[in-house]
Amino acid sequence: MIETGWHWRTSAACNRVLCGTMHEPLCSRAWRRGWHLFIECMAVAFRDPVHCEDVHLRWLAAQVYDPPPVTGRHHPDPGY
Repeated sequence: MIETGWHWRTSAACNRVLCGTMHEPLCSRAWRRGWHLFIECMAVAFRDPVHCEDVHLRWLAAQVYDPPPVTGRHHPDPGY
């Protein structure tokens, strides 16, 4: 993936626990779903008014360049 910092991994783990989606960061899901209160809280917490939008755009870009494996496993042979 493009972003692999602790915040990105923590956000993806929170999304997995709360929403069941394994690879998408919670901030991206919030932006995509229009969770306005969450988006505003993250804007204040990170002092960045477009934090969730930026995370969503980076996540979308990562899907183009490094899509998550279908089985959840990484393998050099795409037909495994």
